[in-house]
Amino acid sequence: MDKYKFNPSEYAELIQLINKEQLDKHAKALTQWERLSGEKEAEIAADYILEQLNKYGVYHERCEFDSYFSDPIHGEVNVISSDIISLKAKSRSFSLHCPEGIAGEAVYDFYSEERYNSCTDAIDRYTNLQGKIVVSWNFYEDYVKKIQSAGAKGLIHIWPSHEKVIHEETVGAVWGTPTIENVDQLTKIPVVGITFHDGMQLLERMQKEEIKVVVKTVVRTGIKRVSLPIASIPGKTDQYILVSGHYDSWHKGATDNAGGNALLLELARVFSNKKGGLTRGIKLAWWPGHSNGRYAGSTWYCSLLA
Repeated sequence: MDKYKFNPSEYAELIQLINKEQLDKHAKALTQWERLSGEKEAEIAADYILEQLNKYGVYHERCEFDSYFSDPIHGEVNVISSDIISLKAKSRSFSLHCPEGIAGEAVYDFYSEERYNSCTDAIDRYTNLQGKIVVSWNFYEDYVKKIQSAGAKGLIHIWPSHEKVIHEETVGAVWGTPTIENVDQLTKIPVVGITFHDGMQLLERMQKEEIKVVVKTVVRTGIKRVSLPIASIPGKTDQYILVSGHYDSWHKGATDNAGGNALLLELARVFSNKKGGLTRGIKLAWWPGHSNGRYAGSTWYCSLLA
């Protein structure tokens, strides 16, 4: 194992080779585009990544494949109590497409509060959810599957932090394209997110009176063709280190994940000058479909290339 021992001077040399201007340039270039997988601007981003690899003289390939994607288009919550209030909402990727709306009595899952997060599910937690639309702080896939199995008609997720915007999220329980064996695990209820402020108002109303809500979701699901850029820097053995990150993004995301994409490109540039000197090779992969395809790129890679 001595030959793999960490070498501080080599590490310092590599750090010195990193070009901050290049990192900035790549991040700014990628954030020009809304990189939703399967859409035009995501493919333009893939073009950019491949063009940079070509400039650096790094061997690269563009893998293309078809996968199952779910794009959230619209969400809406109408609260019907002593009056009718419409709440701004966002549908979740892989939510049930329910544009006509689904109505039901709203019930609060108080076990989803932070103080219960480390607790085992209470024995009666899901017994009163049948036929109801659940208001909760939880939206994770396993939770959605549990309330769905309990007979819940839908889920309204309250975002826990106080910003005015509603974050994008996914409730996809299947990684990559569903198969005959796991297609039944796809979410079968409408799921939307609302802001913290609207969520607190909704909970306040629910304490005073029984209320009915109508949840509407518009979700575009189907098969789309996507690109997966992969760069390879050879080493002296067949072993390689895989470094990766998704290049798709909700909207024009910089931290999620243009910053990571820029870093991968800079790693490709730095290590392109180390060809033949590496014990292990390096593969760099830019995954598509992180959220709206539920890890589509990495799943495809692991299934077919790893």
